[in-house]
Amino acid sequence: MNLTAVPSLGQVQLTWNAPANDGGAAITGYNLSWSLDPNGTFAFLLLSETSYVHEGLENSTTIYYRVSAINEVGEGEKCEVVSVTTLSPSILSPGSTDLSASVINGSISLYWNAPVGEESNITGYNIYRGENQTAMEYLASTTGTEFLDGDVQSNMTYYYEVRALQKSGEGEIIGSVNVSTAVGADQGTTPTFFETAAGQVALVGLALCGVGIVGYGLWGRRRK
Repeated sequence: MNLTAVPSLGQVQLTWNAPANDGGAAITGYNLSWSLDPNGTFAFLLLSETSYVHEGLENSTTIYYRVSAINEVGEGEKCEVVSVTTLSPSILSPGSTDLSASVINGSISLYWNAPVGEESNITGYNIYRGENQTAMEYLASTTGTEFLDGDVQSNMTYYYEVRALQKSGEGEIIGSVNVSTAVGADQGTTPTFFETAAGQVALVGLALCGVGIVGYGLWGRRRK
């Protein structure tokens, strides 16, 4: 089982797998905890799903997490603490619509900003992908300014485009980027850098950990 933490501006998306063996008692929930001070009090949250979006965080902040499961016997073994750093506005500047991409544990994460002055008029975004710039195909739609593409293969180069949607229809391309999923690249512990068309660099940190048989909950600490 792996705990994956994907950062963005002001939040972290956490996902994990159910344990292969529940120790003979069904999992009843998950315990999530984190701390704003590594030496302070930890906050706890009981969850029923294997994912959680930790919102309301400060940008450019490192947070430490871990996860364990709960069943009728008690709480399972906790995995090692993992860390992730929320993105900085300097990576995705407020006035920019540049599309940034990073390889995250075998998936590709995309980040962009709404066109300046058009935020209230935009209803969503269409994402296009291709193996070359002349063969782009529709991939997905989203109402946010980030997307995780999990349907990718290793040792490939993917091209992405994002177009804004308004009530009147689809607009022009607001960002484009290409990403390589090179074989042998360490995507589990080392942050990956990709340069956008405008010369900005996006950094996304990935955190992974393994757990024991019984299950998992979630702990975290943050440092600045």
